[in-house]
Amino acid sequence: MYQMSEKSEKGIFLSEQKSDEINKKVKIKIKNTYGQLWIKSEQFKNLKVDKDWEIGLEIWDGMLRLLIYENITVEDPRIINLGKVENK
Repeated sequence: MYQMSEKSEKGIFLSEQKSDEINKKVKIKIKNTYGQLWIKSEQFKNLKVDKDWEIGLEIWDGMLRLLIYENITVEDPRIINLGKVENK
């Protein structure tokens, strides 16, 4: 486990989970920007689109929510509320 500062990026690989496709990998980057976590795949790095980061995780109005740009050419993300955040 590593800690990210207020604004940092880290590159890692995702590996195929189905046993007969074990050699497939994709590089992803993870970015922490002032309390939001963003994930993008290197697979789309050459496309000219406005949304550079495909998946976000944030707290909005007390709710933990996932932001997913299912179509990277569409401006608005799909938002999935994951539940109320408890104070710790």
